Amino acid sequence: MRARPSQFAAAVALAVVLAAGCGGETPQPYRIGGITECAGILHALSGAQLAAAELPLLDHGARLRDRDPAKGITRATVAGRPVEIVPGCTETLEFSTLTQEARRLIENEHVDALVAGSLGADEVVLRRLARAHPQVSVVAAATGPRELSGGRAPANFPRVVADESQSAAGLGTFARRDLGWRSAAVVYLDWDAGWGARDAFTAEFCSLGGRVTAAIPSADFSEGAALAQHVPRSVDGV
Repeated sequence: MRARPSQFAAAVALAVVLAAGCGGETPQPYRIGGITECAGILHALSGAQLAAAELPLLDHGARLRDRDPAKGITRATVAGRPVEIVPGCTETLEFSTLTQEARRLIENEHVDALVAGSLGADEVVLRRLARAHPQVSVVAAATGPRELSGGRAPANFPRVVADESQSAAGLGTFARRDLGWRSAAVVYLDWDAGWGARDAFTAEFCSLGGRVTAAIPSADFSEGAALAQHVPRSVDGV
């Protein structure tokens, strides 16, 4: 599950809103650390993520330095305070790299807010960082487990996108009422993202009188023919 550019933009937009409440006679820049996927299997997303981070600031006076988002933008101004992005680099599922880069931005670059997250598992790292640095707003741009951002989550660790269960909201209702399914099989990714979506669909679908007769785990959905063999012929849909 990737942090889509729109999610990154929403996370940065929240950081911009946070900047609006700050200021003074000689305001210092409000610095937003934006960590993108610069290495590893998702490195191709880096430019899109950085462009999404810059997008909200274009509505606040910033200008592109070049067509390449890596060249950065000029400063924006929110509520009279300059706002700038300080880029950072991480790699998918390399939690030590994410931790090191986030700490560099917080402790050395002194950012006021941090935006990061490509997979839901990243939120484990980001929640710990938020608790250790209560003066910094840590905004997760990925769709993660509900448990990490609810309950006793630090106040400086807001969620701006749907969690893994919320991402499936409405699908059970659509299948039962619009498509008329009475029974269904669920094929899901066998890790936290899939578990949350599976449980959310099942709870919603069954609450409306439907039945989930098979739940079929998959590593990455690539084994389509093998998965199909486990789907009961009697179900109305998958």
